[in-house]
Amino acid sequence: MKNSAKTKIMAAALEIFSRHGYENSTIKMICEQAEVNIAAVNYHFGCKKDLYITVVNELADQLLPRMRTDLESSLFKTIEQPERFIEELIKLAISCEDTDIHSFWHEIMHREISSPSEAFELIYDRNFKPFIESIRQSLQAMLPDCDQSQVKYLLFMVLAQIHMIKGAPGMLTGYFGKDVYSKEKIQELAKNIAAVTCYGIRGI
Repeated sequence: MKNSAKTKIMAAALEIFSRHGYENSTIKMICEQAEVNIAAVNYHFGCKKDLYITVVNELADQLLPRMRTDLESSLFKTIEQPERFIEELIKLAISCEDTDIHSFWHEIMHREISSPSEAFELIYDRNFKPFIESIRQSLQAMLPDCDQSQVKYLLFMVLAQIHMIKGAPGMLTGYFGKDVYSKEKIQELAKNIAAVTCYGIRGI
């Protein structure tokens, strides 16, 4: 079962999609990597879009529950401390484990955010919308004097900065130095971003 055609197609597709992006990946490339014929892809997945959605959803199912658990743990430790909660959120997002699966996830998500594929809405609605909404609700509870739109803007600013840090390593290392992704630097970055963000929301 481990070496079934479906499993090989999924593994090959994950690598190809993360390396080349959805638009530039072809079924032929995936078949060559998986050493299967096109009929096998059609049989198991139907088309490239459905294969892509299946791969991304499975990846999300492996990673997001753990991230949610870690975030809930941070929420428990930082209750009624929005600045610390944001700091923990940033550290969690930036310092994901350096494994192939995390690397694949980062590459695919960076491409989807920067240049959405035709599958973006389906992927976002299933995987990201509930996750982001749960974070927004936690922040809202910590900031009862802010209305929903203010908290949405706050969270968007934080997510945008996380995307920048994860998606522009060359700029970050050029600006801060080669150790910018060290544990100490990540902690420092997270603390400063959280402080500035919360200072801004207090001024609204």
